[in-house]
Amino acid sequence: MVPTGTNSERTAHGATPAPAPAAATGRIPAQRVAPTAETGPARGSAPAPDPGHAPGHAPAAPAPPPRRAARRGRLRRAGESAYGLLLLGRHVVMALVVLVVLAAGVWTSWGTAQHAMLTKGKERGTLTVAACHDDWCTGPFTAGAAGADHPRVRIDATVTDGRGQRVPVVLKPGTHDAVRTGLPGLLYAWVPLGGALLLASVLLAGALRLHRPAWALGLAGVGVLGAAFVVL
Repeated sequence: MVPTGTNSERTAHGATPAPAPAAATGRIPAQRVAPTAETGPARGSAPAPDPGHAPGHAPAAPAPPPRRAARRGRLRRAGESAYGLLLLGRHVVMALVVLVVLAAGVWTSWGTAQHAMLTKGKERGTLTVAACHDDWCTGPFTAGAAGADHPRVRIDATVTDGRGQRVPVVLKPGTHDAVRTGLPGLLYAWVPLGGALLLASVLLAGALRLHRPAWALGLAGVGVLGAAFVVL
């Protein structure tokens, strides 16, 4: 069989032409883009399963409100407040006890010290110890510049050395009770306060944890008691 024409003629008579290059046609071929988290799954693909809604598993229940934690917090704060009030009440009570002890010491001491310190206008003189019985010594009182003599007055046996001693004294107004004057009588009158200072120092150090004030009161009390013991 003899060919009837050239290649160009055969193309023109029904042969399939070769595809033209993209640059020649002006069209850019479409590119396949891989699906991402932003673009979503590609068309025709199945959606990714949700981890929280996996087949065969019930969805997770929501977390309950923190009522129990809030209740515990309120109870804890209430307990701390009650404990703080108890501590405050204990400190207030112990401070009042210390004040009462000191006030009692001052009151007891002043009952005698006022006569030993404030002798103006009172009967002053000398007591000669004649006899001692238990806590008291008795003897005649010889008045000084002013006053009258008394055949028998009494004085605390602690401030005397026994029978025959002559002691400078002042009489309590309206009584036959004598109080020793001078430094020995004055220190002896403040002995109750010295004991109160010692007791208050123990309370301050033990209950209130106030160590410096406790040391100060304790040393003052020891000083008063020691001085009275030395001069008597």
